Amino acid sequence: METIYPVGPTAVPAGFTRLGASYRRRAWFALAGLLTFLALYLALTACFAMTGVTRLLAIGTRSSPLELIVCACSLFLAVFLVKALFFIKKGEYAGGIELKRAEQPPCLPFWTGLRTRLGRRARTRST
Repeated sequence: METIYPVGPTAVPAGFTRLGASYRRRAWFALAGLLTFLALYLALTACFAMTGVTRLLAIGTRSSPLELIVCACSLFLAVFLVKALFFIKKGEYAGGIELKRAEQPPCLPFWTGLRTRLGRRARTRST
């Protein structure tokens, strides 16, 4: 089988693929930023929810229209933030192209051989 993939290097230094200290530091900063964002998001959601609920329970006959607006806006934002945590809009099918053996003769044997070397059986489609 003739392969279209180039041969890899034969002499690779021992620590060539070892991660550097600057990369690890940036990865930790990225993780810290993500966790900080999540904590602030949850705190803001809890703040809006508690404000809305306490204003809703405090509504009486002497409530001003401003208190009703604050209650409604706070509850709306709390529901909006909670909804965004759980509901994810799924993407549409991008219209991928299926490769056929007749159209791409050098590619498919390579991929089949690669799957074999990785220990996976080759897929066949009967359509």
